[in-house]
Amino acid sequence: MQGEERGGGLAPYASDGYRAPPLYSAYSGAGPVRPEPREDGGWALLTKLWRRKWLVLGMATLFAVIAGGAVYSMTPRYQAESRVVIGAQQPKVADIQAVLESIRPDSDAVRTEAYVIASRSMARQVAEKLSLDESPVFNPTLREETPSLAERLGLTRIIRAAKAAISGEDPEETQANTGNSLSEEARRNQLWEHIESAVLGKMTVEPLNRSHVVSIVAETQDPALSATLANTFAETYAERQLSTKEEAATEANDWLEERLADLRGKVEESERAVEEYREEHDLFATKSDSVIGQQMNQLNQGLIEAETRVAEAQAKLEQAESLRGEGGDLQSVPSVLQSDLILSLRNQKADLAREASELRADYTDKHPKVKNIQAQLGNVNSRINAEIDRIVTSLRNELKIAQNNLSRAEERMQSAEGEMGQSNSASVRLRQLEREAAANRKLYEALLQRSKETAYQSGMLSAGAEMVSAAAVPSVPSFPPKKLMLAVGILAGFGIGVLLALLLEKLDQSFRTPEEVEELTGLPALAVLPKVRGRTSGRCDYVLKNPRSVYADALRMLDTQLSLERRHDAIPNVTLFTSVAPGEGKSYTSCSYAQTMARENKRVALLDLDWRQPSQHRLFGQRYRQVGVIDLLNGEAGPEEIIHEDPESGVHVLFTGKLSRMRGETVSLERVQALLETLSRHYDLVIVDTSPLKVTPEVLHLARISDHVVLNIKWGATRRSAVAAEIRSLARSGAHISGAVLSQVDPKRYKKYSHGEGDYLHHGYLAQGA
Repeated sequence: MQGEERGGGLAPYASDGYRAPPLYSAYSGAGPVRPEPREDGGWALLTKLWRRKWLVLGMATLFAVIAGGAVYSMTPRYQAESRVVIGAQQPKVADIQAVLESIRPDSDAVRTEAYVIASRSMARQVAEKLSLDESPVFNPTLREETPSLAERLGLTRIIRAAKAAISGEDPEETQANTGNSLSEEARRNQLWEHIESAVLGKMTVEPLNRSHVVSIVAETQDPALSATLANTFAETYAERQLSTKEEAATEANDWLEERLADLRGKVEESERAVEEYREEHDLFATKSDSVIGQQMNQLNQGLIEAETRVAEAQAKLEQAESLRGEGGDLQSVPSVLQSDLILSLRNQKADLAREASELRADYTDKHPKVKNIQAQLGNVNSRINAEIDRIVTSLRNELKIAQNNLSRAEERMQSAEGEMGQSNSASVRLRQLEREAAANRKLYEALLQRSKETAYQSGMLSAGAEMVSAAAVPSVPSFPPKKLMLAVGILAGFGIGVLLALLLEKLDQSFRTPEEVEELTGLPALAVLPKVRGRTSGRCDYVLKNPRSVYADALRMLDTQLSLERRHDAIPNVTLFTSVAPGEGKSYTSCSYAQTMARENKRVALLDLDWRQPSQHRLFGQRYRQVGVIDLLNGEAGPEEIIHEDPESGVHVLFTGKLSRMRGETVSLERVQALLETLSRHYDLVIVDTSPLKVTPEVLHLARISDHVVLNIKWGATRRSAVAAEIRSLARSGAHISGAVLSQVDPKRYKKYSHGEGDYLHHGYLAQGA
């Protein structure tokens, strides 16, 4: 039943969107419930940063000032850039293809030339050309040395003596030997090496992407020197390229002249040897190349033709003899078919055979006409066979003739081959001599032409590199990057400010909003009480002077919240105010609450049961009372003697009394309970101001028997862990906590934490009440 009444009375805290709290309800079993914790999302993060905006802005400003100071304390450096194109096209008049040919990109070659520009030899040439050994910027011996800290403190001699003691040498002798150990030339080389390193340290040489252009950047403290260095590097590189080509051209000309003089004699000697050998062996071009060659071709062709005729004649003869041997028809032989006589006889035979066929149709074989026709047919066949025999005999004769012709052709061919062999043996040596002469002549002509071209183009050599962009004297320093450093400083300040803001928010373990009270304690937030004016005077009269203030309205809201809840196992009409630690404003809250309820025409009694540090007498403008609740509980005074009626509000106040009259360390809790029961029967509201929970254990008993227990939490001060510990103590003792009150809220700062949704007091109203 009790849990149902609390659940029905606290309807705003028992909706479906809420669950049981982890601190209070875990011990009470039926305590109030709280809403689900809010997710700490992006909006919550922005809210936290907005609350600490001045810290973030302050850190950003601080770092901006630091960055600005660092920027203006640095020595400025000026950067100048010149650009050189590598592989500039050179006109070659003697080679038209070279004139028309375009430059092909070669990133490796361009990068190689960039390394050449950034070499120590280039730095040495530039340094010598500009006489940098006379500049204090590069020559440390010309600078006015500033004594080091050790020298200013007189520690140099001590350090030198310590080193000498460790090494066992005399410090004066060591210093003298060190100064004289190097010769003048060695010191000079050391100086130039230092100058080269210093020059290269101020230079940046790199090829531009996808081009033949090399960027040469010099950065020094002197803008004019930066421009001079960049331009001199570009000019020196071009001059160096040109001088290298001129030296190569001179060396090539000298070598060509030597080779031409040698080859000229060899060409003359080889051509003379060719002509002498021709005359000696009678090897003229018409004889060796035309007559013998033509004869060999004709003989070879005749031999082939003779072999062909023999083969054809033999094939014809073999076919005819084969048919005759097999009893075949020789008339199918090609030679027979081509014979005109055979063709004529075959026609006669056909005519006679036709007549014979016609006669047989009319006569018998014995008839004279038939016999005559048959005799003619026999005569024609005899003539055909005779002609065939003649043709076969002719084929044999043709074969013999073809074989004789082949034999004679082979003999002539063998004779010609003998002559050709003798001619070729001499021609081999001749051709060798001719090849040597031709090779010497060709090489001589090529070198002669190249020598002419080299001599002609020696006056047209170019560096192959051209400065396309000269470095101008910079007017704006390249270092330090002021805007960048300021931007980085501001961003770093913002970042550190944000981190500090989030860290401070994380370290803030106090309560700032009613939602935090409900989420972290499980207790309903009954009211938000702002700081009141005039509280520093020590009197509790703010609600009397400002009955329509936000503070008074919050106390009335507190009474409304408490009136919704009634207990049947406690003393009715008793409301107990307590806190976790002293100084959290519970006494002022209970006093103001009593005055507010008295102005609502209620009979109100206020008991000061703070046995350690009573303060109600001060709040009502009374001196330390000699007679009070302690005397009543001891039986040394009556109720009429200890009750003080406030003339302004009508509240009946029971002050504590003199603490020295307490018998023992504690009072009788039974008598206190009896006193509360008596007062609850005579008053509409009994308000009890007790000691903080950490001070006296009697509070746990009083909280258990009181109808309402209100926990006073100081805004922005009371730690969450302390509140959680005391809530557990109250829960274990069986006490019922009606809720919590946030007191002494700073209205302006509270705006930063309140979201305006679900808050008890919106921003403007709270600020007006403050």
